[in-house]
Amino acid sequence: MAIRNSGWLGITIAISVCAPVCAQHDPTLATWVTANTDRNPTVSPDGNRLIFQSDRSGRRALYASTVTGKDVAVFLDSGDEPRYADWSPQGDQIVFAANAGGEDDIFVINVDGTDRRRLTTHPARDGHPRWSPDGSRIFFNSERVASEPEAPRTGEDVVDIFSIRPDGSDLMRHTWCRSECSYPSLSSDGSTLLYRRVFWDKGDDGERIRNSEIVIADVDGSNERNLTKDPSYDVYPIWSHDSRWVYFSSVRPQPVPRMYLWRVPASGGPAEQITTGDWNHRQAVPDRQGSKIYFFQFTRVDGTDIGHIGVIDTPVDAARSL
Repeated sequence: MAIRNSGWLGITIAISVCAPVCAQHDPTLATWVTANTDRNPTVSPDGNRLIFQSDRSGRRALYASTVTGKDVAVFLDSGDEPRYADWSPQGDQIVFAANAGGEDDIFVINVDGTDRRRLTTHPARDGHPRWSPDGSRIFFNSERVASEPEAPRTGEDVVDIFSIRPDGSDLMRHTWCRSECSYPSLSSDGSTLLYRRVFWDKGDDGERIRNSEIVIADVDGSNERNLTKDPSYDVYPIWSHDSRWVYFSSVRPQPVPRMYLWRVPASGGPAEQITTGDWNHRQAVPDRQGSKIYFFQFTRVDGTDIGHIGVIDTPVDAARSL
């Protein structure tokens, strides 16, 4: 299925969002964790708490709860659209992106809400931050490379992967994609960088077709390998807790086009679908215990993604029955 710039799903699903009883229609879901317009979960290192993005108050903010959706409380409502949070491996800090003064930049804050620090100040967009497994660096994607003289002038986004220390020092660049490389994630041993890359394929009629793939590379961007190699729209990659698997979201051929969670061996091999049902699934986040995968479960209503946080048990083997 060729996906062009018009988006991954060019249809509108005109249905209403229902109460948590709807979970019975999706057999792979253990539970709905929340039942509001919530997305982008991150799990505490001990596996007990979540922080997630929500606009339940009428504007975008970060909320905290237990992993069962209890005791929901505002974590950060700063008026600058905090989003894409990630919990530090030590459990003491949260990194997130926010739009401060018209710029999308990277911030860090303590889990008690104190000592908010701005790590980047570039006028181009910085986003999708994620901690390295040892907590020494924060990886993120940035559009700051689009202004470079060697950047392609073809109209598409130009995005590369960078990292920075939690104190805002030692900015490093990791990829030179000349296209869009985003959603970075570092392997548990710190040796391999995972990200999504946009390739531009040529169709039979010579038309340029945008193809989103999941790739891994050495930390310096060398030795890049395409894990998915599929014309479908593959996005939102993340490592499993032990880095044996790569989870991602994909719109692959289905009777009804939906985005589901998939996984592929980090060493290479066929991809395996791990969710199904009436809802779309993206932004998978496995807990560090290797037992659960949290994600954004949603439907599209009048062009807007409406949904909540869902969770499934981690698949135990490649022969898992759906």
